[in-house]
Parts: sequence; structure tokens; C-alpha cells
Amino acid sequence: MNDFFTFGANAAFLPLAIAAGLGYALILYRKNRIEDISPAMHRLLFALRFLSVTAIAMLLLNPMIKQIKKTVQRPVVVLAHDNSLSIVSNADSAFYLNDWTKRWTEFSDALEEKYTVRNLLFADEVSDGQRPDYSGQYTDMSVLAKDLSRRFSGRNLSSVIIAGDGIINRGTDPKWVYTLDAPAYSILLGDTVNVKDRFIRKIRTNEVTYLGNSFPLEVETGATLSAGESLSVQILRNGKRIDSRQVEVTSDNFFTTLDFLLEAGNPGLQHYSVRISEGEGERNLHNNVKDFYIRILDSRKKVAVVASHISPDISALMQAMNSLNSYETELFDLNTDDAPDPELFDILVLYGMPDNEQFVMDTKESEKPVFFVLTGRDASEKFNQFENGILIDSKGEQNLVQPIVNEDFSAFTIPGGFSDLAADLSPLSVPFGEYNVAGGVSTLLFQKVGSVTTDMPLLSVSKSLNTRFCMLMGDGFWKWRMINRKLYGNTNDFDQLISGLMQYLSITNEKQFLFVNGKEQYYENENVTFSAEVYDDNFVLNNEKELRLTLTAENGDTFPFSMLPAGSGYTLDAGRLLPGRYTYQAGVEHSDGYISVKGAFVVSEVVAELNKLVADHNLLRQLSAGTEGLTYYPSELDELQNHLLNSETAKPVVSARVILRALVSDFRVFIFIILLLTIEWFLRRYAGSY
Repeated sequence: MNDFFTFGANAAFLPLAIAAGLGYALILYRKNRIEDISPAMHRLLFALRFLSVTAIAMLLLNPMIKQIKKTVQRPVVVLAHDNSLSIVSNADSAFYLNDWTKRWTEFSDALEEKYTVRNLLFADEVSDGQRPDYSGQYTDMSVLAKDLSRRFSGRNLSSVIIAGDGIINRGTDPKWVYTLDAPAYSILLGDTVNVKDRFIRKIRTNEVTYLGNSFPLEVETGATLSAGESLSVQILRNGKRIDSRQVEVTSDNFFTTLDFLLEAGNPGLQHYSVRISEGEGERNLHNNVKDFYIRILDSRKKVAVVASHISPDISALMQAMNSLNSYETELFDLNTDDAPDPELFDILVLYGMPDNEQFVMDTKESEKPVFFVLTGRDASEKFNQFENGILIDSKGEQNLVQPIVNEDFSAFTIPGGFSDLAADLSPLSVPFGEYNVAGGVSTLLFQKVGSVTTDMPLLSVSKSLNTRFCMLMGDGFWKWRMINRKLYGNTNDFDQLISGLMQYLSITNEKQFLFVNGKEQYYENENVTFSAEVYDDNFVLNNEKELRLTLTAENGDTFPFSMLPAGSGYTLDAGRLLPGRYTYQAGVEHSDGYISVKGAFVVSEVVAELNKLVADHNLLRQLSAGTEGLTYYPSELDELQNHLLNSETAKPVVSARVILRALVSDFRVFIFIILLLTIEWFLRRYAGSY
């Protein structure tokens, strides 16, 4: 670090500071000489006074110290190792668990001689670490590529070393999201030799169906190195075979799709399995079976779509609801039809505000959940009369607004793809005015007017002790469904948004005293969690009583828990459970006696890493070739090490930073001045002068 003094604009006054010191010393020691001291001592006292006064005068000019600080940034190399289960699911698993991990550590340590080494592990997520434990249940290399860009963009990154087998079963091709200006070297792990294997690649079926219905099942299955053999495919429900198919394998890379039509039997969460017969000499049996679960409902929810105006919006809504297979919709056009009896339906959709006062009164008295759609032809006063939590003071005009997703919305889970879709959606026409929103209203979409994002609601939900509401403040959303199809080839994001709203409205048992919330499906690599609420007789939350929850597995094993108070409710983390179907019963003492609720969920097996064990080195080769990197096998690790250590392109970066600091803030200057004055005073006393 180099130091320089600078006086800035005050440099012109520097001679005055020197003159002040010189003048003071001359007056003191030339005109008022001290008797009986030597000329040398006299000159020394003169110099001490000159220096101290000059230093004090210079401080008044506020001089600055300019420091130039140089830093050296070593080149960075990233070592990213595949931490997924497929690496150790082949015959050479012992090598990767022992010898290879030791060699990988030595490789990392050797590069520290020249580089700053960052060690990462990747599978379903990216973490810091050097020694893999191969616990990842699936591999998403696009997550690795994005993480590398986030961490090392703009750094002195020399290269990225990726050790893996190239098997990906989540995400996208990493070469499309790798944006770093650094070569990616690949170390090709795993085995590329095809082995005899029979597998179920994928199954497709409904998540929900209805009692007495038939539902389709599509099974994608195949076999390698099994030409001339027969493949038996069985469908089981709760462990009992309900259908089977015999398939002849016609080639060594055989693949086929089978279609089944199954009957929906008992209501509730039903366990189904697809199994294929084991082949002689087959080693990987994990992909010979695949479980799935279907919730069979007794009946569909009946939905009345009551239209005061006709619009393509109605078709978009009804198509979305019908695609869910959970709702039976019926359209009532109030221009030609009589208003329906709200008591005959589970949910009402009001497209436009009806003029029929009797129907409005019947709707409010029925306490049925209502989905309101406010159109450009509706008066806000008619909307306000429903007292759903939002009051509009309309100015009689319309605004075109864009939807903005509220990331803090928590009433239900927003479809993952809808947040990305929202930026491309067309504007809706909404009333221009003031929106007064009650405390119990949760807003999913805000209004964006021009370039200004407001807190005015566009799409909101609310609930009371008696019913629930959903409020959409504009019309023209039929275009949203069309845009979804145009951009993504399907309408899934729009339909899932409507699904979430309808499921929210379907929960009408608000007057019960105990609620338990949990997911219907968990995976074996995630914790099973629940939350609960207990209400007293006045419907005030109370978590003073012990709330017990008992899990029961398919084999009859039971697991009792006590839920912990959290906030005004309860919570439970049951940890990770083995795959299978579970039921639960939660209960608590209440003034009405012991109350309880029941439910069911499934824990699904994660076998993605075991479905395919043959390494895909082409993916890694393409990634390296596209970034001007090279590929190596584990036996060539020394060659890669020498290449990196001898690389002329990997050089440290030297940067300089200028730091300006006021000299007056340096305590050493004051010590120097005090030291000068102290020495002068001591010498004067020694000479007998005061």
C-alpha cells in the first residue's frame, strides 16, 4: 500500500503554513535569545518550534492522505460433483464410494497451489461440499448451471470442472442455461454399457375420479437386451391384481405404450401399482414397479354459472372447471332463463351483477360460496350489496389494468407457472375508483395501471364463519386462457388457477371447531408436516388444550404425536416416512366433548435416479464442447490436473483501490506534535528558561 499527501484546493495556502511556523520560531528564538546555551542547542530549539507550529498550521488546511491499496485475486476454479444415487447404483459402486472420493479430495487440494477452489455438490439442489455421499434422489443440472451463473458471474473464474454421469431426470439441458465465460471440463463417471433391464418409464392417469366411473391409465414400458422374451404387465389395487397384459419384446431396445381402462371402486384415497415381470439376469429391479394413488370421490360439486351478460369469459371459465373433473357445471342466462335456486348448488358463479332482487336475497341467505366476476356493464352498487369484503367507490369509468401477482398470497398455493405467465397476459377492464378492502380479504392479483403497481385488488378471496367468496374485478380474461395455450401449448396454468380458486370456495365447513391442514402427497425425501386450528364456542382460536394426532400406515402400524402450539394454532413435523398410504386422526377435548377429524395422504417413492442407470456422456461432451472445454475419464484425472496447473490463461487479477483519508483523523500526527513540543519544553527547562 502506497501513501501520498494531497492538499486539494488548499494547496495554495501551504506556503502560509510554512511562513507561520518560520515567523513564530524567528520571533521566539531570534529576538528573544536564551542566554548561556550553545548555538547548536539554540538552532535545535528553533527547529522544534518551527516544525510544531508548521504542522499545526498545516492541519488547519485539512490535508488528505491518498492511499493506493493493491489486491491480488487468484483465479477461481469450481469443482462440481454429481451427488445423486445413480453414481453408486452400478457394479463399480465400491470404487466411487472409496478410491474415487479420496482421489477427488487430493485433486481439489492440489489445485489450491494455483487457484481459489470452490467445491460444490449437485443433485436435486446445489450445496457446498467436497465429499459426495450420493444421496440425491434425482438430478437437475440446469439448477447447477443457474447457481454457477449466480455465484460466479463477474468473478475471475478460470474454469468449471463437472464430475457426473450425465443422467438428468429434472429440469432442462444445462447447456441452454450455462452463461459463464469459462470453459466447462467434464469428468465422465458411471457406466455406458447397456445391461439387461425391464423398466416402467412413466404412467399417466387422473389424480381424481368419481365413484362408478371408468378412468384411463397409460403405461410407458420397455426392455433392453431382452429380444424374444415375454413381458408381463400387471395392474394391482391395494395389492390385488385387477388387470394384466402380456407383451412380446421384439428388439433389444424395446419400448411400447399400453392403455388400460380401470373401474373406480371404493371412495377415498386408493393405492394402485403397475408391475412388470423380472427378467433372467436383470440387476436393477427398482424400475419394475411404480405406485400411484387416486382419490375417488362420491360426487362432484354442483356449480351454477349465472350470467347477467354473455361473454367468451363464461366459456373459458366453464372449460377450465370441466377440465378439473371435480365440478358439474350448469349455465343460467338471466336474459332468457329463470334464476336458479341457490340451495340446489354447492357453488355459485355470478358473471355480472344480477338485477333480480329476489335471487340476490336468496343468494345471501343461502350462505353458499360465490365467485363474483364484475364486468364493465355492472354498477358498483350492485356489487357492494353482497358485502363480500370489498367496497368500490366507482367514478363511472373503466381502467385497463395488468395483473401483478402478490408473492405474499397464502390462502392457497399459486400455480408455479402462473407467475411467469402473468407478465404476458392481456389487460382487463376494471372500474376506476377507490377500493376499500376489509381485513379478512386476501389479494392474489393487484392492479397495475400503466407502469404503476397499485395495492388495489384485481383478484381476491375472503371468508367468514359462514361462507367464502372470490372476487374478480374485471372481464376479458378469456384471452388469458388463449395466451396460455399460445405460449406453452396448453392451458394448464390458467386452469390450475381456477382450480385453486374453486377448491378454496369448496371448503364450506367453517363452523367446525377443529381443522387439520396437510398435503395429500409427500415424497419420501421430504418431511411430513401438518398445521391445525382449534376454535372455542365463540369461534376464537385457542391452542391451550393438547391436540393429539395419530398416523396409521397401510400395514396397521400406528404413530402417535402431540401437535405443538405455534402462534394461535398448532404444528407438527412428523419427519420422513416410508412410501405408502397413511391415514390420520386428530382429536382434542372441547366443551362439546372430544372432537376429531380424519384424513389420508400418501408418501410416494422417489426412484427417478434408479429408472435409468446407463450413463449419458453425450450430454456432458456437448456441454464441454460448447464452452471450449475438454472431457476426461476418472483414470485421466492427473492429466486434467497438470493441464490446469500449467495453464497460461489462468492468471491472477491485480486491482488497485484509492482511499482518501483526512490527516487530522490520524492520532499519530498529534503524538508527533506533542512530542516536538515536549522535547522543546524539556530543553528550555534544562537551559533554565521558562
